[in-house]
Amino acid sequence: VFFYTVAMSCGGCSNAVIKALANAEFRNVKADLTKQRVTVTVDEELEGEELETKRKDIFKIIEKTGKKASIPDAQKLAEMKEEHEAEEAKQDA
Repeated sequence: VFFYTVAMSCGGCSNAVIKALANAEFRNVKADLTKQRVTVTVDEELEGEELETKRKDIFKIIEKTGKKASIPDAQKLAEMKEEHEAEEAKQDA
């Protein structure tokens, strides 16, 4: 799962990001306007260099939409991951 902070002000903004990622074959994408977050889940298990390459590729696609985006620092990333896992667990319950 990859997390990005993305400045989105409306549904059109989030749809533009989702569409751009879908066009690049990323199907499991969620955009949250309230949290200014985009979450991309990939099926494959990636490690090391492959992981970083995929993270940067997704980031570049988001940037091409014209939205200001950033990759969260380690602390924020841990918070986002924990929150995501809690949301997933709630959906599974």
